[in-house]
Amino acid sequence: MAGQTTKPYRNTLSGSIGAGMGSLFNPSGRKYYILEHKVSSKYHRAGESQEIIVDNIELGRDSHCQVRFDESFKTVSRHHAAIVRDGENWKLIQISHTNTTLLNGRPVQTEWYLQNGDEIQLSINGPKLGFIIPTGKKATVGSIGLTRRLSLFRQQALRPYKQAIAGLAALLIVAALGGGYVIYQQGEQLKDNSKQLAEAKEANAKNEKLIAEQKKLLSNQEGVLDSLKKLKPKVVTKVIERPSPTPKPNGIDMSSCYPYIYHITAIPLIDGEPIQIDDEGHIMASVGTGFQLAEGKFVTARHVTSPYYTGNSYYIADGKIVPVGGDIIQTYFCLMLNILAQQGKVSYQFKCVSSGGSFEFTSSSIKENEGGDQTVTLKEAFRVVNPNTEEVIAEIPAGTVIRRGGSGVYDYSYINRKGEGLKANREISSQLKQGTKLHVLGYPHGWNKGEAPIYSEAICSKDGLSKDLGGTIMASNDNTEGGNSGGPIFIQSSDGWEVVAIVSGGNRAKGRFVPISVVP
Repeated sequence: MAGQTTKPYRNTLSGSIGAGMGSLFNPSGRKYYILEHKVSSKYHRAGESQEIIVDNIELGRDSHCQVRFDESFKTVSRHHAAIVRDGENWKLIQISHTNTTLLNGRPVQTEWYLQNGDEIQLSINGPKLGFIIPTGKKATVGSIGLTRRLSLFRQQALRPYKQAIAGLAALLIVAALGGGYVIYQQGEQLKDNSKQLAEAKEANAKNEKLIAEQKKLLSNQEGVLDSLKKLKPKVVTKVIERPSPTPKPNGIDMSSCYPYIYHITAIPLIDGEPIQIDDEGHIMASVGTGFQLAEGKFVTARHVTSPYYTGNSYYIADGKIVPVGGDIIQTYFCLMLNILAQQGKVSYQFKCVSSGGSFEFTSSSIKENEGGDQTVTLKEAFRVVNPNTEEVIAEIPAGTVIRRGGSGVYDYSYINRKGEGLKANREISSQLKQGTKLHVLGYPHGWNKGEAPIYSEAICSKDGLSKDLGGTIMASNDNTEGGNSGGPIFIQSSDGWEVVAIVSGGNRAKGRFVPISVVP
């Protein structure tokens, strides 16, 4: 949510004076909200509740702001943020170009919908406000007495325009108390004022329409982050029976390797914030396997650490996105990660756990070969459609560029990390003979999660490397279940267990392993 600020927000006559008039003369059908001040200032004390009865307000140090803070709050801008009505909801909008606005501790980039109980903070360490939507008998403006409504009307509807229409304020109050619009009998001067207000309202409506059109055109660039965070992809967990660890499969003891083989959890971050995808606070995470080499490298598959691989959510055919697995929201989510990564807004936090310990690293530490990456320009828009109303919920327009990670021998990544580890045999890794028995250790489906890796076997299908599989090792059976990716492939030699390859994927029941020789 952090990043560039929105274009300057402009208060509107209809949102302040028009809404204020509605609250005065038709209060029973209008909802409102309360801002609870959590720190004391010159204008408000801690614990004070401020009812907001108009459709748009500004927060800041300027005298025209409806929610005002004094000059002692140096990190509060003169026009810092705004709250505006959008249908039955309210939105928090960032105005300041220098000081951020936080919602529940997270920076707001442009705008964000408010929920009952949210906490608004004007800059880090700045004043905090609680956002409360009254319910029951107090849900409408009609529950507020007329005297109080008149006071709120003056503070909120007239404050932004007090210099231009100071005289009109008194006349409106007289009108409210008298029960009629006697103000229209006060002379030609008032007519001129009314005409000016009407012209200003008309000009503002045109500006609002133009801004709406511009926002629509720019939605794929400026609104992509909000679209991503508003969507809540469905996490589908495949239920598979978990096997018991087998320390000595077929009499083979590989337990000495276990401390150096790690279960990896990869959590995507947008502008440094973990992506929350449901109301319980669950985090979108992917899993894989990695291993420590004695030469000072921690190695895994690149598709475990990079957002440029489609995984099982979609593929691209003739410039068209084709979802896989039926979860179109998950497809949209992965596409957004791809687009945001190209913009430099996505990073990853990795946690690695083995029986020998744990450690963490970030994507900024990763070394990889991007030489095989390609870009595809979408020829057809990808849309998420509500099946009940056929309304387009989200869209990635034609012309958007999607980056695809290189396959074959490009599917590896590593970080420099010192410590004890496994021995790599680079020389033999590209010269394996047909029939060579290969030993696989990893965490398929997240089984055991770092306690003890799961063992499986493979047979080398042909001599040397396979051109059909991008210069990788072809195995006769598929040991590439989800979660095994990035794990080590061993041979047993007179020197013990030696790593010769990295689990990459599968092609039609044939395992695809990246030879360790390609790792620098």
